[in-house]
Amino acid sequence: MGDADQLKGFQAAIDPAVRDFMSVFRWAGVLLILPDGRIGYSSGTTIVAGADVSRGDLAPTGLGLAHRKGMAAPLGHVDVLDFSEPQPVPGPPNAFLASPVLDAVTKQRIGVFVIRRRRASASGETAEAW
Repeated sequence: MGDADQLKGFQAAIDPAVRDFMSVFRWAGVLLILPDGRIGYSSGTTIVAGADVSRGDLAPTGLGLAHRKGMAAPLGHVDVLDFSEPQPVPGPPNAFLASPVLDAVTKQRIGVFVIRRRRASASGETAEAW
């Protein structure tokens, strides 16, 4: 199985549960960024699996910064990147929560879990609470 097939299989396996969490907590998006900067999973965003946040246009954005901070953070740490960071896509400003993800068996860092939240919606809902 190729790398692209593995990413698609991973996406299909966890997507229903992630979408439930997104609905309950009103998250705008959820991503798993692999150690090399590639998106391993994405939901609720136009940034697709396989895109690289460590190089190119995405590197200087809040999403690129979330990856760098999450990869450097100690286990259990959560970084909050506010709405002032450069945005990865056009539209309402986003904030990000980023935390390292470890393999349960090997304890090796396997990526960064990122939650994306919009500043406000047309209904007046804000992202002041996560």
